[in-house]
Amino acid sequence: VITYDDEVACGYFFSTSGGHTESSENVWSAALPYLRGVEDPYEPEIKNNTNWTATYTQSELQKKFPSIGIIENIEITELSENGRVTELVVEGSRGTKTLTKNSIRTPFGTTKLKSQWFDVEFIDGTATFEGHGFGHGIGMSQYGAMGMSEEGFSHDEILKWYYTDIEILGLDDEDYIYIYDEEINHNDENNNSEREDEQEKLPTPLLDSIREACTTNWILELIRK
Repeated sequence: VITYDDEVACGYFFSTSGGHTESSENVWSAALPYLRGVEDPYEPEIKNNTNWTATYTQSELQKKFPSIGIIENIEITELSENGRVTELVVEGSRGTKTLTKNSIRTPFGTTKLKSQWFDVEFIDGTATFEGHGFGHGIGMSQYGAMGMSEEGFSHDEILKWYYTDIEILGLDDEDYIYIYDEEINHNDENNNSEREDEQEKLPTPLLDSIREACTTNWILELIRK
């Protein structure tokens, strides 16, 4: 597991960064210190993901924003420090619609408007988005991790590239967890007793480390299963 400040960290990941990841507060709300935007220079170019174009006609736009009438303009009004759009205003004949952060992609369709990293041009009722990357952009790029692996980076180097100031807890040659299968042995009381005694004698340094790091019990229950 990856940890930050002695707590288990959430290892968010996505498909393609387009060259740079994003900080968590620019997509969602919380500013998590280990989810900072970083350069992604080892990511290979992925067709229709690294760079992409999405076009919407006037009729398509009116279906997506039916309450504001004929769409007259779409304008980027705020960018993150990493270049992703954090506020987009859609202007219509009967009003405007302001979209922010991760909600920007939802009405346009997240598989077509592939990321928040884009420019937009509105001409003669048609909106054309030119963008980079595919996904929310938080944490680890899957294609970027693949590219780093192909360049010879180890798994811990890759994780520490994408997740800022983390530590990694895992098994080494001397650390192991004794897994006790209660379901299989529940009918054999003697066998259960012997296994419980054996379990108490075995070292569990990883489990102890995780127990100290976790603030909730779900991961401990997952490991026991």
